Amino acid sequence: MVDPVTTNKALAQPPNAADPGTWDQPMNNNAGALDAVLGGLTTINAQGASGVIALTLAQYRPANVVVTGVPAGNLTYNLPAGVGGFYFFQNNTTGPATVSLGSASGGAAVAVPQGDCAVIVVDPVYGARRGDSIDTEAAGGPGQVQYADPVSGNFAGAAGLTYNSTTQAVAVGGPLSVGGALAVTGFATRRLIFNPGSASTRPIAIAFSATGMSIDCSQSNVFSTVLNGSITGAPAFANMDDGQTVNWRLQQDSVGNRTMAWPSNFRWPGGTVPTLSTPANAVDLLVCTFFASSGAWLANLLKNFA
Repeated sequence: MVDPVTTNKALAQPPNAADPGTWDQPMNNNAGALDAVLGGLTTINAQGASGVIALTLAQYRPANVVVTGVPAGNLTYNLPAGVGGFYFFQNNTTGPATVSLGSASGGAAVAVPQGDCAVIVVDPVYGARRGDSIDTEAAGGPGQVQYADPVSGNFAGAAGLTYNSTTQAVAVGGPLSVGGALAVTGFATRRLIFNPGSASTRPIAIAFSATGMSIDCSQSNVFSTVLNGSITGAPAFANMDDGQTVNWRLQQDSVGNRTMAWPSNFRWPGGTVPTLSTPANAVDLLVCTFFASSGAWLANLLKNFA
């Protein structure tokens, strides 16, 4: 007569008066199985494997499972239907494939990142879940920043706050509230650019060009140019925001008498188009604000700073 076995780890359960003279065999087998359950290790080589793979009794009996190799595609290892257990599941594979632990009973499977070990509880009815804590289970889509819900304490994914690990950029879909100091070490495009450690706007030097001079308003709000000749072709302003104000410092060189052609969408006080100060090394300041509704700049020229 074959002894019946337990559901999850297949330990022998000899009936009364069973195994006369051979009782040591099921007892020793059980002792070996219990030793494997408590401290055993299963190593599975996933080289070239993919899809859903059913674990054998010898593989799922130990609580420690390590997967190695380079899978050919995404992998899910399943316990048999109706079988549950508590596992330390280590993913030591390489390559782009995901590796998960689940149950043939259905329900969720738990994916374990490469190089990580997860504590996983496999429920014989509802499938697998991380054993660390249900309340702190991560949620949300790829790249979404995790946050703890202020009511439930559960983790959730912020759809409007995402992180790109390739560019190391954080995208904020709504207002950004900073409780302390905000240090900016790079450039912010199409917005004000601040110098690190101060509230000033970063000035940009624009090289002189008689024609075709370009002012990229996404770089800054403050520009400066030394006029080494007359500007016969009006400069082109680009990438400006609605309501953006630009300050452009214009300085004559040591010769002076340089003139300036203005863009046709500049509107001046009283409709009078100004001329630059002409003395050598004279400094003027152009102040202009762009309004998208009219496509025009409201401009003024402050002249001859001493």
